[in-house]
Amino acid sequence: MFKSIQFAKNAIFTFPKQTVLIPVGQKRLAVCYASTKADDKITNTRIDDNLVLHTTSSSQPGTPLVLLYSWLAAKQRHLDRFSKLYLNKGCDVVSVQIKPLQLIQPASGSQKIAEKLVDFVQGSEQNQRPLLVHTFSVGAYLHSETLSKMSEHDTKNKTVIVDRIKGQVFDSAVDLDKVPYGTSRALFNNRVAQNTVEAMLNGFFRMTHKHTMLHYQNAQKVFYSNPASTPLLFFYSKVDPVAPASTIDSCINTLKHDHGKEVYSKVFDSSSHVSHMYKYQSEYIGALESFLHRLGCFNADQTTSS
Repeated sequence: MFKSIQFAKNAIFTFPKQTVLIPVGQKRLAVCYASTKADDKITNTRIDDNLVLHTTSSSQPGTPLVLLYSWLAAKQRHLDRFSKLYLNKGCDVVSVQIKPLQLIQPASGSQKIAEKLVDFVQGSEQNQRPLLVHTFSVGAYLHSETLSKMSEHDTKNKTVIVDRIKGQVFDSAVDLDKVPYGTSRALFNNRVAQNTVEAMLNGFFRMTHKHTMLHYQNAQKVFYSNPASTPLLFFYSKVDPVAPASTIDSCINTLKHDHGKEVYSKVFDSSSHVSHMYKYQSEYIGALESFLHRLGCFNADQTTSS
């Protein structure tokens, strides 16, 4: 039985009054100006322990469904700020949360979440909707596992789930070698506890390579080969130790030049891990709005300049 909670939607987001450009190589995006305000109700429907569907009273069939992958140990209230951005644009949102034990046990954890998400988006009420992906931190890894399951489903059942993905956003994407570091920091504030858990996880991954790191490595291959041929947007910071700028720069370069992906980015000077929206709200929303405008399922009646 699904559990539903209703509350008033009262958030107002104002996009920047000046153009914000996103330089990646030779490409630039101009911001689409807009202001969003809505008074209808938001309904949160818990599908299971990992998935929550967010809809509004004005939701319409055929509008995009946003897959919002959380960072580790994120609270639902942390994700609400992002889901409201999309709800205000007429989308529905399914937030996808992963727990620490599910992260370090891929076969019984993250891959099971991915299967449940595929089943949901392929359900009778969702299977014709375009999809937009927005991930945070380890959510990029979980999305890769989901892409694998989508591809398997498409091959087996002659469906086109992957083709429904219209765009992918990665906020503070974490590389494999940073999983122990990031996990320990997400769970504890005490430095001694952080270092202890990080060392334990590094040892655990070495001992269980076949059951952990091998799955991560396969997911990384999927991330780069990415069967969804859609534009990608990266948000990251110059000072984030969990998702280092140098690592993401290298990732972007590989995606563009080795895999022919259309990639855009927005790098911030001093925001911490998954905190770019909180410190640079206008710039973040402006960059996101510009990216969405490039996609056929968003702002189709507006024009951009480049």
